[in-house]
Amino acid sequence: MNLKKQNRLLLLAIVSGYFFVGISAYFQSQSTKSICLFKNLTGYPCPGCGATRSTILLFKGHFIESILLNPVGLIINIMAISAIILIVRDLLLNKTDFNRLVTKKIHPFLLAVIVILVLINWVWNIVKGV
Repeated sequence: MNLKKQNRLLLLAIVSGYFFVGISAYFQSQSTKSICLFKNLTGYPCPGCGATRSTILLFKGHFIESILLNPVGLIINIMAISAIILIVRDLLLNKTDFNRLVTKKIHPFLLAVIVILVLINWVWNIVKGV
């Protein structure tokens, strides 16, 4: 698959994710059942539990509540919106800047910090009972 097709597919996936968030916002008020497969199977929240609700709060302008619910939601949204902008820019200008950005290797120290932050967030989700 060539790079343009990959970028279009990724763009479609991100936009579909936001469509899912919109549908979740509607059904969130209709049901108390979690959509998280991990939580439904184990009874414990996953590190990402609450990210959809965090995104909904973020788009409603409730920034502090969004971050307190799950800071991963803010990070995911910053990355997703940045990806949309870069992919559209690359497609319009026939560039490959997005691909160069996402194929860069992550320094092992930075990767360790990310893993530790995810684990801390996971413990926080369990303690909060997300």
